[in-house]
Amino acid sequence: MNTASLNVICRTEKWHSVNEHILFSCFRAGIEVLTSEASEYWKDLRCTQAFFYLVSENGEWKTLFDAIFGSENNTVSGNALTCGGNPILYENEVFGDLCPNDSDQMYEYFTDTLRHCGLFLLALDDEEIGWHLFEEFDGDCVSFLDENTLKLLCAAGKITSETADAALLLSRKLRALEQTDLWNPSAVRTSGRWREILALSDEIKKNLPV
Repeated sequence: MNTASLNVICRTEKWHSVNEHILFSCFRAGIEVLTSEASEYWKDLRCTQAFFYLVSENGEWKTLFDAIFGSENNTVSGNALTCGGNPILYENEVFGDLCPNDSDQMYEYFTDTLRHCGLFLLALDDEEIGWHLFEEFDGDCVSFLDENTLKLLCAAGKITSETADAALLLSRKLRALEQTDLWNPSAVRTSGRWREILALSDEIKKNLPV
């Protein structure tokens, strides 16, 4: 399976029709939309920005891109396209950025994130624990234990749904300790909640393919 992310920005009054057009184009092309997220575009509050997470058997993303946006009167720069040729959005413009995902690279980032969390930390000093957990793991899990990333890894056959569920639980358990009295290296050694997190990370790693 091939996966990709589609980033779309359009004027908010056009969002419903743009969204319907994208979903219909994906359906006709046999492409599955795993998830989509839409929110106000921070650079221009008149606009909506949305991210679609897509799965395809053949990975013919350029064909899908042309089906959604059309191939005439568009400017293509790398993977980015603007309808009307201008990234500053006027009433009739739509910005699209289609990014095929490298599932091997995503999986490497995923496994590398997990390497910074485990029961091995209990044998380290405060500075080493702080670096592994509160710098490397805390920073990377936002991206690589994210629900959408995990769904893409599942769709690409890199991890099982059970592994994805466990990784998402791991991330949520970590986030629950932020801004609490347990967010320090000393608590990592003594808290049962931290031990659950470290053991869960080890369990996930144990179940990954060699």
